[in-house]
Amino acid sequence: MDVGLVSLGDNLPHPHTGERLSPHERFRQLVDLGALAEELGFWSYHLGEHHFSDYILSSPTPILAAVAERTTSLRLSTAVSLLPHHDAVRLAEDYATVDVLSGGRAELVGGRGVYRAHYAQFGQDQERSAEMLA
Repeated sequence: MDVGLVSLGDNLPHPHTGERLSPHERFRQLVDLGALAEELGFWSYHLGEHHFSDYILSSPTPILAAVAERTTSLRLSTAVSLLPHHDAVRLAEDYATVDVLSGGRAELVGGRGVYRAHYAQFGQDQERSAEMLA
């Protein structure tokens, strides 16, 4: 059985101190976690895309590229890229670049997302989100 590790890029306050990691610290932690996942024998590492919230990972692509440089066999993937919020060609090019850097280990998983507010913040109509994926 192949087992993967998923992070949605949350950066929540510490439950006792209330402190948060800086974006630099949290991004480095996500890269380190990917390297550790390979060391521990995980098959894949997936990072989610989120916007405008306590989830600071609005662009998983550069983090996955950094993980690719520290690993040799770990599959690298999104835990859903929010396709309606992206230019399709640019997104495909970005993941093709990560795929080349990683030696063919990158995958792009796409979807519509679940947060209605994101559509408004991107100036889009969520009612048209399925149509945007066609």
